Amino acid sequence: MNYKVAFVSNDGKNVNENFETSRKLFIFEIKENIAEYLETRESSLCFEERGHNEKHMKTLLNLISDCKAIFVKNIGYMSLVFLKFNGIKAFETDYSISDVIEGILSSAFEI
Repeated sequence: MNYKVAFVSNDGKNVNENFETSRKLFIFEIKENIAEYLETRESSLCFEERGHNEKHMKTLLNLISDCKAIFVKNIGYMSLVFLKFNGIKAFETDYSISDVIEGILSSAFEI
């Protein structure tokens, strides 16, 4: 089964940003035993508009609506519930994107 996952990162290498203040989302497609980088998606909202507010939550949801899961450094409870309600699993981690992908491919994460 193929599916997409998103990583919140400011450098494209490490999961190192909070969900609520994130700007860049790195999207990968998981196909059997292969992970393929697809694209980087960015929130167009300025820093003052990001955070725990409905506008930013909807913007982020639109950016990852085709993803099955998102990996973040931290996520607030309301954001977690918001994503879960919309069918997206959220995982907190501070590992590198490559380490998380390795975990996904070895079934260490239940997605």
